[in-house]
Amino acid sequence: GGVRIAVVGDLGQTRDSVATISEVAASAPDFMVLVGDLSYADGNGTRWDRWGRLMDPWLSELPLVTFPGNHEIEMDAATGETFKHFRSRFRAPESEPEVTGPGTVLDPDVHGDYAFDFTYEYGASYFSLDVGAAHLVCLNTYVRSKPGSAQFEWFASDLAQMDRQKTPWLLVFAHAPLYSSNQAHQAEAATLAMRQAIEPLLHRYRAAAFLSGHVHAYERTHPAYEGRRDDEAGTVYVTIGDGGNREGLKDKWLGGDEDDDEGGGGGGREPDTGLGFDGGASAAGSAEVTAAEKTPDWVAFRDGAHFGRGDLLVSNATHLRWQWWPNSALEAQDETWIVNPYFRAGGGGGGSEGDGGGGGGG
Repeated sequence: GGVRIAVVGDLGQTRDSVATISEVAASAPDFMVLVGDLSYADGNGTRWDRWGRLMDPWLSELPLVTFPGNHEIEMDAATGETFKHFRSRFRAPESEPEVTGPGTVLDPDVHGDYAFDFTYEYGASYFSLDVGAAHLVCLNTYVRSKPGSAQFEWFASDLAQMDRQKTPWLLVFAHAPLYSSNQAHQAEAATLAMRQAIEPLLHRYRAAAFLSGHVHAYERTHPAYEGRRDDEAGTVYVTIGDGGNREGLKDKWLGGDEDDDEGGGGGGREPDTGLGFDGGASAAGSAEVTAAEKTPDWVAFRDGAHFGRGDLLVSNATHLRWQWWPNSALEAQDETWIVNPYFRAGGGGGGSEGDGGGGGGG
């Protein structure tokens, strides 16, 4: 019974990518959510085509829900257009037709890394759908998300219209993790802006889980809110950026000093410009922090040494099982049951306003 969802991130088109998608298909989920960074084509239409042909045997039978990561930005240097390949190749249950326009990359010296002003609203940029007892919301980290923005106002309105009798579970997906204790991709402007804007909404509506990628590793938190563990009404944050792409794995953590695993897959490590195209990005390289910071109290499990996939089973209105399966493992290497915070905290409601700062959120 229930609904089983495979969750994969930062997939790419290497041997490891193929291993991941093969194992997803063999596990026979109801559908797959790919949390951004699909093909690593980086502006090359031929590589997009190749990814499509590579995925075709599986995606012809396995329904796919996906949305943009930073590698889908693929900004056109001449026109400033963004997300062009993604917009022409993927469809989503849109709330209204897409609205697009030329965008700009903001000065990283002033605004920080991954600071963008892009227009890609509605369409397949951000959307929601109901599946069984779950309401799934997919957001776009790389378009405006502050209060007053189209995305924020749409998200707030979408949450207000949830029918918790039909869909007691709220599951939210976006490319970049709001909580991450990995040293990679810390303190990026787009991610920090989204966290500050939406964390109060996640808390008020008792989101059970927030699932993302971007960091090429696996991590799961205890329920957390405002930078602290909150077993009563917090959200579990999952990073599942270990799909298999060519940039390899990230295994250095706050409070730890594990070596960076080179990972498998096709070819050399390439710098992540953040923009999803080669060269010319002023947002090159996000801040790497040192291991000197201690491990946050909200960390439950983390592994940056294996490519793999997530398996999410919504078994009934109150309990959800989450598993992490490294590729070729005979059993899940991380498993937890999440009790729906909507019931755990007495039917939701409440939830203070205010910013969700603090605590090493990535």
